[in-house]
Amino acid sequence: MKYRLITAALVLSWAVISCTENKNPVVQKNAIVEPVEEEADPWANMPETEEEALPEAPLKQLISALKDSIERNWYLAVKSDENKLAKILQLTARLEKYPKHDKNTADSIKILHKWLINNPLTWETLADINKTLTYDNNFDRLIQLVRQLRNTPGSESCTACTELYEEVSALYDDDFILRRRYDKAAVLLNKLIDKNQDSIKLLPTPLNQVSRKPLFMPTANAL
Repeated sequence: MKYRLITAALVLSWAVISCTENKNPVVQKNAIVEPVEEEADPWANMPETEEEALPEAPLKQLISALKDSIERNWYLAVKSDENKLAKILQLTARLEKYPKHDKNTADSIKILHKWLINNPLTWETLADINKTLTYDNNFDRLIQLVRQLRNTPGSESCTACTELYEEVSALYDDDFILRRRYDKAAVLLNKLIDKNQDSIKLLPTPLNQVSRKPLFMPTANAL
């Protein structure tokens, strides 16, 4: 979606994004992994940054630009997970053809894959910190198992396996950036709503019906 000049200024203000290394839980080799229901918070120790001021612009344009950014990055994040799951299933099927593949690892991948398909990332999931953490922990475990299965003896010459694995890895690495961009816009929108509730009610539909958005990293507080 193309923005006007004011939107471009907003995008520039969100462009600086710091990335951190994903830390995945350790999965014991040859042990079938069931979906987890744990509530550990991987962002508990993330330092808070200084509060960012809202850009100077008419309220209508600010809300429209922030809303567009949130919806776009949400769509990309959900689509990324769908693509990763589809490619992981293809990769697993190919690696299972090799006689020396680890059956327990392949079975664990299928279990987690099924859970994630049946419990996709939704607005309801994001609004519940425990559901979001469970979803993320299961996805992290799935990725680690895929990395383990990728080392199946005899699969080194499988070009399709290499391509699928690299595509999954690239999508997985981009997740933090997409979520960071979403959270950046959501924090600003929530702040705007809190400070301008009465004025927002006077805007035309659907801008006057905009609501606060949940965050991927709520403990980061404005990032």
